[in-house]
Amino acid sequence: MVCSSKIDPAFKAKVAVEALQEKEPPAVLAKKYHLAPSVITSWEEELLQNSSKPNSLMAAAYVR
Repeated sequence: MVCSSKIDPAFKAKVAVEALQEKEPPAVLAKKYHLAPSVITSWEEELLQNSSKPNSLMAAAYVR
């Protein structure tokens, strides 16, 4: 598994947004993106926490 800090923030935001849409269970998304479900959950939390902070990398990636 790749170190989380080396993963593109835009990719993290894409996966987090997809998880927040709840169209697929976390286990399905985890298999789709070759990630642990806990990683996806932490990215969701990070996106929600930082979405109001304009200087956040996750917030910037989400806006794009």
